[in-house]
Amino acid sequence: MITIKELATLAKVSPTTISNVLHGRTHELSAEKLAKIQKVIISSGYIPNRAGKR
Repeated sequence: MITIKELATLAKVSPTTISNVLHGRTHELSAEKLAKIQKVIISSGYIPNRAGKR
């Protein structure tokens, strides 16, 4: 299973930016960067870890 840190490395952004995108906080991102991050998330098959939400 891929982690947020690994997604960040692939997308060349910070883990915080990945987390913000996953939680819908995208108002500070350019459309291009958002599209790039979403593409990385989708292509990686990322599935949130339910244990991390406790």
